[in-house]
Amino acid sequence: MDGGRGAPRWRIQDGRDEIERVVREWTASRSRSEIIAALRAARVPCGPVSNVAEAVGDPVLAGRDPVMSVLMPSGRRFRVPGPEVRLDGPADGHPPAVPAAGQHTIEVLAAVGYDQAELGALAADGVIGPVPETRDLPPTP
Repeated sequence: MDGGRGAPRWRIQDGRDEIERVVREWTASRSRSEIIAALRAARVPCGPVSNVAEAVGDPVLAGRDPVMSVLMPSGRRFRVPGPEVRLDGPADGHPPAVPAAGQHTIEVLAAVGYDQAELGALAADGVIGPVPETRDLPPTP
């Protein structure tokens, strides 16, 4: 029942469609920079929201190194937004390659308790790829 901020949900929803219509019409006739300037002039805290292409190409952000290049299984490299929080980077300073589909399936299934026989049955049915020998599997929890 409570719509947050101590108001009943019905009060927060009242007029929402009208507000969205007015905002949509107002923003449709202005550029992003005009919208930001008008809002800032009215002392409304705001800032631009960049799309991926803008973020990747932004020279200020590039100086902060928020964009990383990842290697796809196809061999192609892509520039993508990096993690928001970095605790430790790879020793060589390069991010790891993106894994191929199914590359870690056996290790994950073994880690959550699938035994050699169950993995073998899944492999025999074509659900997963070939299963390595038992000594190559990670220990089960």
